Amino acid sequence: TLSPRQTDLGALLQGIVDSQSSAAAEAGTTIGWRWSGPPLRWIMVDAARLQQVVLNLVGNAIKFTRDGEVWIEARATRTSDTQADLQLSVIDTGIGIASDRQAAIFEDFVTSDTTYSRRTYGAGLGLGITRRLLSLMGGTISVESAPDKGSAFRVSLPVAIIRRGPPA
Repeated sequence: TLSPRQTDLGALLQGIVDSQSSAAAEAGTTIGWRWSGPPLRWIMVDAARLQQVVLNLVGNAIKFTRDGEVWIEARATRTSDTQADLQLSVIDTGIGIASDRQAAIFEDFVTSDTTYSRRTYGAGLGLGITRRLLSLMGGTISVESAPDKGSAFRVSLPVAIIRRGPPA
């Protein structure tokens, strides 16, 4: 079951960047987040599940990016006074994924490149779990990628807009 609560989206994303900055630095990779368009600070969402989704995508991006960049880009498009479509993109300059492997990576026990995954380890469960969590929350995930050009994983999720945060 979902547990939606008032969430400061900027604080959630900054917390993810902060928690992953040392792993990124070990890979020689910079990490950050930014708004694309007007910010939407307070939303009603299952913050723990949203954090799990973004952490998985960022972790993968860092794992497959050496001496590059990983960005989380947030964009909110209002669909009414109280609702918005939240788009979160995790964009990296890593090894990329061949087009013929992109659909399969959202299935369990699938990795994009068995040679590379043996060096980085992983069971191939993360993106399948991510897809299921997003489906539970009414959202979707897609990928755009090319070998040696990097990847952009895009999450789209309906959220309720909160006028202000919880009382201090």
